[in-house]
Amino acid sequence: MDPIIAVLQILWVLYGGIGFYIIFSSSSIDKEKGYVYTDAEKEADIVAKIKTRDSNFNSDIFKYCARQCVLDIYDHFNRCETQELMPLESTELFNIHKSDIEQGITSKKLNCTVLEEVEIRKITKYKIDGNKEVIGCKAYFTYQNATIDPSSNSVLKYDVNMKKNTMYIEFIKNKNVKHNFSFALNQCPNCGALIEVNAQGICIYCDSSLINGEHSWVLNKVEPFIDKM
Repeated sequence: MDPIIAVLQILWVLYGGIGFYIIFSSSSIDKEKGYVYTDAEKEADIVAKIKTRDSNFNSDIFKYCARQCVLDIYDHFNRCETQELMPLESTELFNIHKSDIEQGITSKKLNCTVLEEVEIRKITKYKIDGNKEVIGCKAYFTYQNATIDPSSNSVLKYDVNMKKNTMYIEFIKNKNVKHNFSFALNQCPNCGALIEVNAQGICIYCDSSLINGEHSWVLNKVEPFIDKM
């Protein structure tokens, strides 16, 4: 077992909770900035719009897969597994997190957020932006802060104070891909093989590009949710 995982499991036992995951420092919660929600459109109306493009779209399945995608990303970030992050994030977000990991390894200090739980409550946004479909969600995060040393797999600092915040998480996908709740969690969404990509994010089995939402939904944003209704 990874030493850092063992330490975090001990902290979980000491302080309780459902379970937690390290999330990236670049998307740590900032109350001064975030997604401002002003639209009173109901989730059912948003889902109806999505179904005009895909009648099989299921919001419950999407939320379940989206939550798992987020947790997988946090786990890979914790382990400094940049290649595993690639099929799960937009290019912009991946480049930020790759830089964070590289700087953390160099400085032997990576500021993180320990996420105990994430609950995706509702879909709040849907649009077509160029060649991408965009779905935004309101989510509840329960978390604690930590600082780790990636080079030695050790926890340098751990804040036991539990915090809660309402977050906006956004996913994007190539609008021409019709499997609307597909995520590259364990299998390639194109050929079905276990996820394994090269340094360019290409599936080694079918040569499909698994970056930036070309074949599946990927996480594009994580920021505070500011309700102005």
